Amino acid sequence: MTQAIWPVATFSMFYSLAISAVDYWVPLDAYELPPGVATFPGTFLGIVLAFRTNSSYSRWWEARILWGRITNDSRTFTRQLISFTKPATSPGDNSETTRRIVNRHILWCHTLAASLRDEDVSSNPEAKIASDELQTYRQCRNAANRILLQQAIDLQQLHQSEALDRWQALELDRSLRRLTDHMGGCERIRHTPFPPMYAMLIHYLVFAFIIILPFALLEMPALGLIAFTVPVSIVFLAMEKVAQVLETPFADTPSCTPMLALCRNIEIDARQMLGDTDTPAVLQPIDGVLI
Repeated sequence: MTQAIWPVATFSMFYSLAISAVDYWVPLDAYELPPGVATFPGTFLGIVLAFRTNSSYSRWWEARILWGRITNDSRTFTRQLISFTKPATSPGDNSETTRRIVNRHILWCHTLAASLRDEDVSSNPEAKIASDELQTYRQCRNAANRILLQQAIDLQQLHQSEALDRWQALELDRSLRRLTDHMGGCERIRHTPFPPMYAMLIHYLVFAFIIILPFALLEMPALGLIAFTVPVSIVFLAMEKVAQVLETPFADTPSCTPMLALCRNIEIDARQMLGDTDTPAVLQPIDGVLI
């Protein structure tokens, strides 16, 4: 974000200096604007930017809430599956089908995160799933949705084999339905961009305000003009850039939703509930950023 702000700050500084120099040699009294001409647009622009920032923050916060629900429902789904299917006397005593469903759910989390970032979902080195099954998912347009279908098929087979009774199967199906709802919410945010015309209008208004601001402050000395216009320009442009970053909560940016870290936490919790001891390590922030 700073890479986009500093060029504008430099432009604002030299632009204000140029206006002051021209006014010194060729008085610009005929072009001087009343202070109110800058005050009113500045107030209006601040309100519009605040509205856009709040709208973008709402998208970012909703994305984080959805992934928090995915985390919680993943724990619930794993707990239900392990406790419903032949209750074990020890944490590691789980059927092959139960392990396969849990491993497939871990794959679902990673696949969903990759699809939201437009990354390749065809390979996942951490997936403990048969290669032929993985090949089936790679051929699907929406691999995450196909994984949920396979989960439902396996749960139905467990019900038919009487490993699950009717009510247990219904509870697990409700968990799958909630996960489907969360996936749909994430896809809605990902595929519904902020209205581009509205964003473009605000961008042009910010630059128009930067252009007219010095003409409302011609009575100030050159240094005072620069000291006032440059910080104001940076504030308005920074607000616009913050809104642009927050409106894409799944992009690979420092302020994005840390989906990879959340997927790793889900994987650790699921494998520990299965009784595994060789769980992966928790992802740590890199340069203070958790992805």
